[in-house]
Amino acid sequence: MKCFTCGSTNVTRTEKDGNEYYLCDNNHLNERVIMDNHRIVSKLLTHGLTHVSTGVLVTKGDKVLLINRRKYPFAYTIPAGHLEQDETPIEGARRELREETGLDLRELTLVKDYEAFYDPCKGGADYHEWHLYKAEYSEGELKGDSESKKIAFFKPESIKELKLTIPTERFLKEIGII
Repeated sequence: MKCFTCGSTNVTRTEKDGNEYYLCDNNHLNERVIMDNHRIVSKLLTHGLTHVSTGVLVTKGDKVLLINRRKYPFAYTIPAGHLEQDETPIEGARRELREETGLDLRELTLVKDYEAFYDPCKGGADYHEWHLYKAEYSEGELKGDSESKKIAFFKPESIKELKLTIPTERFLKEIGII
């Protein structure tokens, strides 16, 4: 990890108001870091560093599963994350769903593959390509992980009141949920 401000490699995780931040030895406190993680799929495109991500829109009737993140970006999101090397988008979607929610939903349907758009992450990329899947919740106990403050199903009218991540807001608008 490197400091997002000065590039120092002496960075520690710290918590403030229940959210995760990064503090370097030069006292720069950031919500983002530059990650030297070769496990995640990234590309250097004309607009800059781009990570490849995958996510799952989980519904239960008319409700949508959302996670309130304690890591940047500090907002509500669908279960999602970076695609790892040697992993297909659907494998990544299943892994992220299991890690972030405890759910093991096998029947995922591809909604859309998105070209890179502006979507800054804690790992230093400002753009992401996305693979969006959907699934209907049938059973299983919801269990948040270290990235979440809260995990729950929300009705569309409640979602309009929440601060959403850039991709989650885009996906829910395009699908017609909000």
